Amino acid sequence: TQLYTVSASGGPGKKLPVPYAGFGAISPDGQWLAYSLHSTDNRTWKRYRGGRAGKVWIGESFDSEFHQILKLEGNLSRPMWVKDRIYFLSDHKGVGNLYSSDRAGEDLVRHTHHRDFYARNARTDGHSIVYHAGAEIFLHDIDSQSSSKVDISYYSQRTQKQRKYVSPWNNLERLTLHPKDCQISVTS
Repeated sequence: TQLYTVSASGGPGKKLPVPYAGFGAISPDGQWLAYSLHSTDNRTWKRYRGGRAGKVWIGESFDSEFHQILKLEGNLSRPMWVKDRIYFLSDHKGVGNLYSSDRAGEDLVRHTHHRDFYARNARTDGHSIVYHAGAEIFLHDIDSQSSSKVDISYYSQRTQKQRKYVSPWNNLERLTLHPKDCQISVTS
């Protein structure tokens, strides 16, 4: 997998100078790139500590040398820039949660405290981060530094599961009468 930038006005993409990446994020000022190597979801690599564990790499300008910003014993993934911090998911404390650090990889802050389910599939709009843990959706507000469950009400008539009566006359292919005229076999 490779990272590309694509102009909002269209045109061909431009490959970024990183050898291999699963997720990447450009800083709001457009000067920094943070990326993680693996695109696998942590749910299949829970508490893995081997050589393919996720790491977050960072470089100033796209032509600079990239370096690993944090050396934590765990899987780091899904880097996201929000203001001047890099947010990411990590399971270095056992269960995957949302963390952030500054560009130097210092000032590590844990933002969520899930114990049962990993925080997964995090995305940001630059002001907040949405992710899920278990079957619940959560919103982490950057300004208040608080996470809350998003209440979702889903109303469905379950029309695909309801019994459906179809008239055979619209789809009739063949009728066969019983020899004693007591039954009809219908093929549709």
